Amino acid sequence: MALAGVSVVGVGLAPWDLHPGLHDFAATSQALVQWLAMVLLAKAAGPGRFRHVTAATVAVSLASFIAFVLALDGSEVPFLPLGIAERLSFDALTVWTAFAGSAVLVSKSTSRQDVDPRISKRGEIDTPSASG
Repeated sequence: MALAGVSVVGVGLAPWDLHPGLHDFAATSQALVQWLAMVLLAKAAGPGRFRHVTAATVAVSLASFIAFVLALDGSEVPFLPLGIAERLSFDALTVWTAFAGSAVLVSKSTSRQDVDPRISKRGEIDTPSASG
């Protein structure tokens, strides 16, 4: 995800009208690296809402990216104009990043609640004995 973030900075520092080659390279790098990171994070997270939202976001972003590249090449993509395809392909990644950050915060909050009752007043962790 850090590499995707660096690529986003590159997109911003190299506007397309001034540095189209660098801008396109940074944007493509961001998409490829972030899709890979999203798939790996979804796999690591296991079954659940995070995995489903991540898979849906990757699918929408990837399909929109393909439509965007086809439109750049001159193909007519029905119901998905060039600008909309570009926005869907990249902005979906940005929205997902906010979702992932929120999921981490909620997860940390929930896991902290599970740990706190096990900590005794002396700061020792109470663990269940093997005998039950």
